Amino acid sequence: MYQINISLQKRTWPEKNHLIPFQDGVLNTHNKEFEDHAPENFLRWTLPFKYDSEVTEWTKINNWLDEATDGNFSDKNILICFAAATIKRMFYLQKYLYLIGPGGSGKGTFCELLMDLIGVNNYSAMKKTTLSQ
Repeated sequence: MYQINISLQKRTWPEKNHLIPFQDGVLNTHNKEFEDHAPENFLRWTLPFKYDSEVTEWTKINNWLDEATDGNFSDKNILICFAAATIKRMFYLQKYLYLIGPGGSGKGTFCELLMDLIGVNNYSAMKKTTLSQ
């Protein structure tokens, strides 16, 4: 009787932040090429939709960002950069976005936009709890 034991360990995973995984392939942001999924990419997640190079329209989101930031280009740019960093998994930036403002000013909408963008399987939401004694 033969016994075969196979152990596969990958101690370090290469940083592949330039690859954005979609359901039907991977966008390489270095060369702007759309490629097939491949094991050597070490990707364990995907965005919740297929890639479409024809889609360039983002007027609704752009208009909402203008409204939410009162047309402040700097604030709008921070939100766009944070969304891009979220998609590219740029956790090494060690940045945290803390949104402050009155109710109805867009804080929750922006969070929902990011959650829809990356998909329900790619984030974890935490609820505020109170400590009782």
